[in-house]
Amino acid sequence: GYSLSKAATAKRFKAVTSEKAVYNPADKNTLYFYYDQPDSKVRYIILDVFDEFKGTDVYWGVKEGFSDKQYEWIFREAVLNAPKDYGLFFVMHWTTTFDKAVHYKKLNETLHAFALHQDYGDFAFSKRPDLKLLMALGGHRHHDMQVASNGLWSVITVCDACYTDDTRSPFSEFYKEQRKKETTQQHGFDYVSINKDFSKVSMIRFGIGRNRVFNINPVSVALGSEISLTSEDSVQWICYDSDAIKYVNRKRWSLPSSVVGVTPDGRVFGLKEGEAVVAAIDSKGNQEYFYVKVTK
Repeated sequence: GYSLSKAATAKRFKAVTSEKAVYNPADKNTLYFYYDQPDSKVRYIILDVFDEFKGTDVYWGVKEGFSDKQYEWIFREAVLNAPKDYGLFFVMHWTTTFDKAVHYKKLNETLHAFALHQDYGDFAFSKRPDLKLLMALGGHRHHDMQVASNGLWSVITVCDACYTDDTRSPFSEFYKEQRKKETTQQHGFDYVSINKDFSKVSMIRFGIGRNRVFNINPVSVALGSEISLTSEDSVQWICYDSDAIKYVNRKRWSLPSSVVGVTPDGRVFGLKEGEAVVAAIDSKGNQEYFYVKVTK
């Protein structure tokens, strides 16, 4: 628990993680690591965004933060030294796109630079075009939300504990169930499946909520033109701008839409330059997401 020392927490944590997990050998009590699946060529990189432990003098005994030691090891070792042609999947408690704390600014900028294969500081991401950033997955807000921008899918998911925050997701309207103990809706967690060509990440939901499928590669539409998207069994299409979403008063999301428009049959119109998310929803509330860029 949070009342344990950092050393005790690290000892317990490492006892339940795979022996294949690779930790920073220079950081004795590290809780960040990576784990490879060679058959599928995927590296999972697990961040510790609470690695400035402060005992019990702050809320829940932890202080959110991302140390320079972790930052250097993650991007120099876990990322730049990843095997050839791997897909990289980041997992963290907070998600940097949605949670804009000051100490995440550099982390967020670095993730986006890597996604676009652009150098950042002395990290030569341009020399590793064979690597692909698949997703940054987190939680914290206890409900489903997602956005794609600057080459990166940033996704948050529900908490498995029987909280009711899932209703704060704008996508909770697509299912009627409610969290209730001792029912199938008590829990909420995802089984993640990644296509071998890294084109899709599918999150199959157990418990509260619905399945989500993410098309990782962006699709482009010229300003003033249209493209057609297809999604199996879709009955509704929605869209929202990537750079304008807001979480209002910790209760609801504002999802403005000015970059693209979408018709009930999946035709997408480029309205102004920028990036947007387009979602197809089927009759059961399952969702498929597309990353759309509008260009001149």
